[in-house]
Formats: sequence, C-alpha cells, structure tokens
Amino acid sequence: MIKELYNRLDRIERLLEENHHNNVIYLNIDETSEFIKMKKSSIYQLVFQRKIPYCKRGKILLFDKAELVRWIESKKMETFEDLAERVKLDKIIDKYKGKDYGLAKWKTKTD
Repeated sequence: MIKELYNRLDRIERLLEENHHNNVIYLNIDETSEFIKMKKSSIYQLVFQRKIPYCKRGKILLFDKAELVRWIESKKMETFEDLAERVKLDKIIDKYKGKDYGLAKWKTKTD
C-alpha cells in the first residue's frame, strides 16, 4: 500500500515536471520585486547569499515564477494541526516499514 502511494507520487511529480517545462514564466528583478513584495536590494542580497532560486543570463537575473512560489511556500510556518497530522503519518509509515504484510507464510523454506 505504501509502495503504491510512493509510485503514484512519483508519477505525479514527473507529470508536474513535464508541465512545468511547458509553462515557465521568467520574471526580471523589477517584476520579481513587485511579485514577492520585496525591495530589489533585498533580492540582490538573497541572490548573493544563494538563498533564492534564480537564473543568470549574462548580467540579467531571471526568476522562475513557479519556483518563487515554491520558495515562498517553503518558508511558511506550519500550524499545530499540520504538525500533528505529519506526526500521525510518520507513525503510520514507521509502523509499516520493513513489514512483509503477511506474505511470509506463503514463502517456501529452502533450509
């Protein structure tokens, strides 16, 4: 069951990646500043520190809009409910890791 979920997630990630390459929107520094509501000097500092995703074409900085959204969301603080749900999922996954799901009784002994 867990393996099937991982396989489905893998397929979803591949589809999203393929879709991403078809819909890339690049923003320049001015558009990025307006989009994320930060001063250009602060963005330049984040670029210098390599704390924000960016591309450089010559002297021009370009920012993938979707990557900026993911970057912003990665900084989001989790609610107590989110943390509690994650702990529940981790416990369920830990419970089933390494289990053979009752298939051992069907295996033949080679001893």
